[in-house]
Amino acid sequence: MSTDGDLLAAYLDNNDESAIAELLRRHGPMVTATCRRIIGDHHEAEDAVQVVFMVLVEKAGSLRHAGSIAGWLYTVGRFIALRSRSAKNVRQSRLHANAAEQLDQLPDISPPEMADGLGDRLDLALARLPEMYLLPILLHYFEGLSYEEIASTLGTPSTTVAMRLSRGRDLLRRRLGVTSVSALTPFLEQAVPRNEPHLLSRHLHSGQPYRECHCVRTKSAESYASF
Repeated sequence: MSTDGDLLAAYLDNNDESAIAELLRRHGPMVTATCRRIIGDHHEAEDAVQVVFMVLVEKAGSLRHAGSIAGWLYTVGRFIALRSRSAKNVRQSRLHANAAEQLDQLPDISPPEMADGLGDRLDLALARLPEMYLLPILLHYFEGLSYEEIASTLGTPSTTVAMRLSRGRDLLRRRLGVTSVSALTPFLEQAVPRNEPHLLSRHLHSGQPYRECHCVRTKSAESYASF
């Protein structure tokens, strides 16, 4: 199986759009779940995911030697989603203030909260993991890869993958303040959306390359050039 770096090289060297489509297939659900978890809005999460993959296209050259870009995509996705959520809250506050001048009563327009804040707590804990532990956690729990598949992707022995997953789970457990690894289940179940179509499925079948996509309503890819 081609590594993520191989796919980026194919895109850069041969203008192979199917390579980006394969990266989207591999990592799109994880990025989508992250953005949806943070933003809490289906449509704005879709916009954020599009920005993430636009940034990927812009930064492909610096990532072409990577075994897996899951960690990079998660980090960029979380950053963009947090920016989007912040902007959304500002917009809603302004809407509330303006409407309050004209109406005596307004419905509650505050953004929806994740149950018990599990999503925010999970993402904060993940963001603090070292890359060597974050990447196996993402590939195994968010993307469903087996130990052997992760080992092949990262070019490391399966025993090393198992050790890093065990250490990563232990770090997550401590940072989330839970007493056992089994208590991580409610958090990890938030990793991938259940029973809903993938937000970006239409792009996989439309043939529309991300570098030509102009439908993003959040910040442009150029705004995140520091990644």
